[in-house]
Amino acid sequence: MKKTWLPFLGFALSFAICFSYIAYFVYNEQVRDNPWAITLGSFCAAAIAVYGAIFTMRSTTRRTLKIVNFTLAFLAILFPVLFTLFVVKLSYDLPDKKLALQGDKVAPAFTLLDSQKRKVSLKDFSGKNLLVVFYRGHW
Repeated sequence: MKKTWLPFLGFALSFAICFSYIAYFVYNEQVRDNPWAITLGSFCAAAIAVYGAIFTMRSTTRRTLKIVNFTLAFLAILFPVLFTLFVVKLSYDLPDKKLALQGDKVAPAFTLLDSQKRKVSLKDFSGKNLLVVFYRGHW
């Protein structure tokens, strides 16, 4: 039996493993903060896809099958690389909980100028819902 189906399997496994982190394991702190098993599994799936693509390149003369299998192997490698980049690098660059938005806390009193240069204080809106947006720069 030919192994031309291996890139399909590797691609599907790689995608499923990476997606399972987003769908389920994000909510489990122990796995979320240390995703070594998911990373290892997705790289093993990529290795299966690469092995199948190499086998296909050597064993068949069908050009379409070679292109499809090579593309699937490339995508099977790309998923774990992007996953590892996202989880290891980008998610750890997020600010600490202390620096994050704290929507449940009361804002300190302050006074600002509105667009007509009138002073507006936070206490003017006491008891009302208020959304304050700060822009960098000025117009």
